[in-house]
Amino acid sequence: MRNLLILFFAALFLAACNVKTIPIKGSYLKPPYVLTTSSPFENVWDKLIDLFAQKGLPIRIIDKSSGLITSDRAILQTTIETKEGKLKDPAAFIVIPQIYDPGSRKYSPISKYADVSGEWNVRVKQSDGQTTINVNIVNVRYQSWDAYHKVNRDLILSEYQSTGVFEKLIAEKIK
Repeated sequence: MRNLLILFFAALFLAACNVKTIPIKGSYLKPPYVLTTSSPFENVWDKLIDLFAQKGLPIRIIDKSSGLITSDRAILQTTIETKEGKLKDPAAFIVIPQIYDPGSRKYSPISKYADVSGEWNVRVKQSDGQTTINVNIVNVRYQSWDAYHKVNRDLILSEYQSTGVFEKLIAEKIK
């Protein structure tokens, strides 16, 4: 009987330690974000370069002939959803899932104590008197502490969505 009781409490303890990922509820901007304007390519290109500079986004690749701007890895302003499915910080660039720890009965961002970083890819092209801007966020990652190996692990964050804030900045900038 004593062994059965110990086994029961051990199973209960292990079940309480299982952290669960809470998926994003809302429907946000689906990639890729495409914006079309009648502004000439040159004007759009210059305004995009200005926007990257104003927002402090380091540019890793800039190729005007192909219309490609790729940022270097940068810290992304992130947010989570409230219980009602609303953004906790509407000014954030991306929304990330939460985790629920049954042991502590607390919700927290999946990245918990780490910054989330990623790269912006922007492609500008002109065709038929229209300039098209295609915006994507890629290589989104965060770090997690691996207590067993005593190192930070760089983890890919696959479940995230753009809030549309950065894309709206681009739309406002090129008007």
